[in-house]
Amino acid sequence: MASLTLWPVQNVYVSEWYATKNFDFSIGLFVSQYQQPGDDYRSLIQFDLANLPITGTIEKADLELKIYRNEVS
Repeated sequence: MASLTLWPVQNVYVSEWYATKNFDFSIGLFVSQYQQPGDDYRSLIQFDLANLPITGTIEKADLELKIYRNEVS
């Protein structure tokens, strides 16, 4: 079975409190709540799938993320 590693080509996070802004040049991605209800963040990650074989079958995919800090338990 062949293996292929894909790295993100773009990423951004968005904030409920800053609904008209995207944070595209940040060193990290935010998810969940920061400090209180209504302060929600979501992250988007884009991968270039052009190198995937058209006739291939994806049998398994893994996404590894590391936590930097956690404000809300």
